[in-house]
Amino acid sequence: MANTNTKKTQKIDFIDIVVDENKQFRVGSYQISEDPKAIDKLERSIKAYGLSNHPTVEPTPDGKYSLVDGFHRSAAWKRIWKQAGVNNPKNPWAQITVKVRTFANDCERDTYKFEANRHKHGQ
Repeated sequence: MANTNTKKTQKIDFIDIVVDENKQFRVGSYQISEDPKAIDKLERSIKAYGLSNHPTVEPTPDGKYSLVDGFHRSAAWKRIWKQAGVNNPKNPWAQITVKVRTFANDCERDTYKFEANRHKHGQ
């Protein structure tokens, strides 16, 4: 059995991250799936200081990565990436550092998402 607690940080192509909004932890709860104010704030912060709390992704069978945690961070990065030109070969935002993690099952993944989102957003 693989160690599903293995988490490594690596740089990947941002375009390889697949975001399924229906699988985001807060969708359907009291939170909306996207908070524009939070994304605006994160965008300014990332431009000024970089990204210190890296999104978590899970490898998919097709060689892409499914976003597990970091929906707002990913949305802010996407804005910056687009502003720099998605087809620009020198786009400094074309790659992003992420935590790569695998999960044994949906329950383990959902528990991880719950724990990662226990903080109060907007504070």
